[in-house]
Amino acid sequence: MRNPATILTRGFTRGLFGPVFQREVRSSGRRLSTYWIRGGYVLALTFVSCMLYFGFTAESRFGTRGNAENLQQLQTFAPALGSFYVWFQFAVMCFVASTLTAPAICDERRKGSLSTLIATPLTATQIVLGKLSGRLTQLVVLLLAGVPLLLAVRVFGGVSAWFVLSATCITLCTALLHASIALAASARVRTPTMASGTGFVSGIAFCLLPMFLALFISVTGFRGMSEVLLGVSPYVALGFETARSLGESPGVSFWNYAWLLACGYALALAALFLGIAIYRFKRLAATAGEVGFSPEPKRTRAATRSAKPAAPTSVAAGSAASDAAHTPPPQADEITIRGNPVLWRELRQPVFLRRWHPWVALGVITSVLGFAYYQVGLNEPVPMYATQVVLAAIFLFQACIIGAGAIAGERESRSLETLLATPLSARSIVVAKWLGAMRRLYPIPALTLALLLVLGVLPGTFRIAVIAHYILIFAAPAAALVASGIWLSVVTRKTSVAATLNVLLAFAFWAGVPFIVMMTTMIVTMGQGPGREWETTLATPLIAHPGPMYITALVATSTQFRANQAYHTFVEFTPELFMLACVASSVFYAILAWGFLQLAAMALAGRTNRRA
Repeated sequence: MRNPATILTRGFTRGLFGPVFQREVRSSGRRLSTYWIRGGYVLALTFVSCMLYFGFTAESRFGTRGNAENLQQLQTFAPALGSFYVWFQFAVMCFVASTLTAPAICDERRKGSLSTLIATPLTATQIVLGKLSGRLTQLVVLLLAGVPLLLAVRVFGGVSAWFVLSATCITLCTALLHASIALAASARVRTPTMASGTGFVSGIAFCLLPMFLALFISVTGFRGMSEVLLGVSPYVALGFETARSLGESPGVSFWNYAWLLACGYALALAALFLGIAIYRFKRLAATAGEVGFSPEPKRTRAATRSAKPAAPTSVAAGSAASDAAHTPPPQADEITIRGNPVLWRELRQPVFLRRWHPWVALGVITSVLGFAYYQVGLNEPVPMYATQVVLAAIFLFQACIIGAGAIAGERESRSLETLLATPLSARSIVVAKWLGAMRRLYPIPALTLALLLVLGVLPGTFRIAVIAHYILIFAAPAAALVASGIWLSVVTRKTSVAATLNVLLAFAFWAGVPFIVMMTTMIVTMGQGPGREWETTLATPLIAHPGPMYITALVATSTQFRANQAYHTFVEFTPELFMLACVASSVFYAILAWGFLQLAAMALAGRTNRRA
């Protein structure tokens, strides 16, 4: 009789490194984009390290310090670079993990090849584990590509091998959590962008959950248990390790073992979501005859009321490209459409995957804010400030990915030919896609403004003008992100690639450009005598001011109603001048959005041989 443990081990190994794993590794290794991603990641790390090195050593090279002081300053370079590197790698790996596993199952469904995969003698567990391990191989390669750079800076002192090991383990386990959630979502939804967004945002929520539980338990008096829960969060554990590398003590007794708790928590949740993914895949296998075919779309009540036996004035959207003389008479259940059929279709796309999703999110946010305000009082702006920053980050991330599936999603669903059969111009199609994507973005801004009005303006904590500020701050940048996502969805072939490039574009513009300008200005002006500091002072706000997150922090911390104070950045703004600055920033992003839409229309016209 065979040992059950041996059977389980062999089945698990066959799932992780079986035929599905080999197929995923071989197919991804043959793509040119894989090598571009690896090379770009290493080059980005090298460039940032060089900029930080020149910034740290600029004063020693141009200043008047002695050799002992210069050597002491170099010893602080390695811990600073190590801290920046681990957090940069942590954020990138979590996002890349969600992006890699999001198309694993939904792409098979959209291509119609999932039935072939189910017909193999492999079990659902082996298929799901093979998909996960095959796609995470690329993630491990990226993770290990930067480790030699982190170990190389140890020659300056201050970075221990223990810090490198613990930070790498936390990053890998948290990335596995994001990948498992995205894989479970991929077995449920039909678009990779939705699965990727679910994996990334839900992973952040589960990492923040121990922090909120620790805050709640600390109020009840169980301080020891709250400290343990606090260390379970991967964010807090990585912060403990960073503080340890910098020579600071976080003041918690168990901080040496917090990274083990965080890794165990992430691995347990990853196993849970892997089980969910396997269960959902088994349900797909049970309906293998229907896999690969999209169900008929549900008709809304408005569409049902509009479908009358009376003779319509125009034909349906699917037959708009045919000659009117050969159009058959419409049936009684057909829907008549005037104007732009693509716009009609986009404006009727569902905003939420399930009707109960917004109510659950609203309940969670209301509960957290209610508990926070119960503890600190209604006139304290800190809870609202944290809520605004979190919702703003989610909103901008949603804007990055929601436009990426506009054209690439139609291509992957094999419905692009039907879309191009309409007599519409490329500009009309692009604008319709843009308007539909903007409509699906409204829940988070509506929730943010409602919370700001009820909990900020009415109690007197914030000025009423802050509502106009937020509208100006986020409306135009979101429009630009959606437009750039549509353009990238035209020029690329996959939705996941377009979404990733759009997120990188936003990060480079709002974080990379200010960082490069500040470091370059500091290096150039260092050692050129007094009176040159004004260049650094002016360069920073001029480049960083258009960033929405930067202005969000500025508004939330400087617009208290009773203080009647100016807006402080590197220079001071009065409320009126700040409003003009927000208007100018909105005009800039509106022009940027218009430019991306024009590029998308020209690219679509060139690829489909139709008028722009």
